Amino acid sequence: MPTPVFSPVPNYDFMVVMWQVEGPGLTSLLGDVGGGIASALVNLGMQSLFGSFSEVTGLDSQIEVEDYWEGGSNSAPMRFAKHGTYPDLVLKRGITLDTSLADWYYQVKTSKYARIRKDGIILLMDRGGFTQELTGAAVGVPFVDRIPIAGWYFRKAIPKEIRGPSLNAKGNEIAIEQLVLAHEGIDRLSPALIDGVADVKAGLGI
Repeated sequence: MPTPVFSPVPNYDFMVVMWQVEGPGLTSLLGDVGGGIASALVNLGMQSLFGSFSEVTGLDSQIEVEDYWEGGSNSAPMRFAKHGTYPDLVLKRGITLDTSLADWYYQVKTSKYARIRKDGIILLMDRGGFTQELTGAAVGVPFVDRIPIAGWYFRKAIPKEIRGPSLNAKGNEIAIEQLVLAHEGIDRLSPALIDGVADVKAGLGI
């Protein structure tokens, strides 16, 4: 099985994995994640993207509510839930040699046929290593030596915008590129699906 593409950017707080769910050449899906994220990732093939990101925004959702005034009731309206709305996800990372995100954007922009959509998982990683001290063991997802603290699952994303870095030869700031994803929903993952979280909770006495 081909190896997923890696973004060689160390020491960031977010790990993002995406895999193809629509589009040409589809051969692999995540399948059942009941055994945890780590066990599911091994089933991903060449269509997966695996990257480190310094900043992620858009991890929120909102349910629209409709008011209905019942006849004869003037004190307050009845309120009914309608549908969920989601902002775009914005991923920021240091510039790398890996062009997989740009390649995906190019495919969606130029394809005359089916465009690639991806599901994905965003993991917030322990950066300071306190969880290893609590548990006495370093556990996590494959290829990652830090503990995932929380996770989010998003569905059917397409790249809406990609921004190259702002470069300044006089400064020493890390060049940052940005990817904006439009998607069809995002949910917080149950701790049972995030490998290592049970050990962290036990170490904290939760």
